Amino acid sequence: MAEVDRRWRKHRDDWLGLSDDEHEALTQLLCGPAHAFDATGPALASHLFFLFAADPAFATEHLLPLFRADATAPLFWPPYLRHPRYNDKLLAAGFLDSIIAEWARLDSLRVNELQNQFFGLVISIVSFAGIAPESRQTLLDQSVLAADGAHEAEFAQAVVYFLRADGVDGAEVWKRWLRAHLTSRLNGVPRRLNVEELSCWADTVSYLGDGIPEATDMLRNRSIGLGDRFIRPDFPEGALTLYGPVLASHFAERIRNSSPGDYSPSTK
Repeated sequence: MAEVDRRWRKHRDDWLGLSDDEHEALTQLLCGPAHAFDATGPALASHLFFLFAADPAFATEHLLPLFRADATAPLFWPPYLRHPRYNDKLLAAGFLDSIIAEWARLDSLRVNELQNQFFGLVISIVSFAGIAPESRQTLLDQSVLAADGAHEAEFAQAVVYFLRADGVDGAEVWKRWLRAHLTSRLNGVPRRLNVEELSCWADTVSYLGDGIPEATDMLRNRSIGLGDRFIRPDFPEGALTLYGPVLASHFAERIRNSSPGDYSPSTK
């Protein structure tokens, strides 16, 4: 990877992709004996974004199928998810299909940090990537359907952390997909909503900008408590000034629907 990067830096204006020697060397690493592939495969997987940028044809032919195949996906996803990067071209080349398929294999990502990294990747894609509405809907539906709903609350909680991050415009996220997704979830589509997931969606309210009044109205009178996953709100600048009474009413209702043992401020 260092050699490819070095050569690329010297030939930015006339870069034509991997040289024949580089192509052959990387192909041999991917086609080597199993005990060697266990090391070389993950090493190349961690550089997927770089290799696709350097040579889209090579990455599409030799790397992307390994993220999709049942035999190799458990080996390739963990190193990639340590520092996941993507762009619209990589998604269109087939990586989006691999991400959708990975929902069914999340149990193989036994380290909780990696599952959270996967949720963050999906949330980033549905929020920022230029994908078709149908693909966005499929990604979101799988957050509810995969493993018979085992990840629905975790995914909703991951959305809260995503909205809290610097540079994320919660109002735009609300308009782009969250309003429609929450509406579907409240209507039991594509699967009935449970209390734990609902309380996590309620935690997103503080970060939705001019979507706060609409979101709180949608969630009103649904007996939503604070819940075991409650994340203490870190109100964005201006949220309390513009929507203080609405937010106060929202949290007051949630407190009324919580029992004393539901939430401990000292531990959250």
